[in-house]
Amino acid sequence: MRYIYDQLRCNLCSQIVPARLPIGIDGENRYDAEAKSIIALQKYAMGNPFDRIESFQKMLGVSVADSTQWDLVESLANILYPIYLYLTLYD
Repeated sequence: MRYIYDQLRCNLCSQIVPARLPIGIDGENRYDAEAKSIIALQKYAMGNPFDRIESFQKMLGVSVADSTQWDLVESLANILYPIYLYLTLYD
């Protein structure tokens, strides 16, 4: 999800004050599970390297750095690893 927010300028001192983002829009919480899974599918199912995914996203106007993509996929893997263990042990 991409948030575009307004900035207000004070007429007296010309200070620019940005609007506040919704609660939970900082750090890791900026990206939802769907975005993480799409990046993981592009990387591991389609075989695209992270830098190629980054350049494609830049063409679309939503650039996510390749290092950020790695962090997102790693956090997704940490969530899914117990499920993987359960499926492999009780198969």
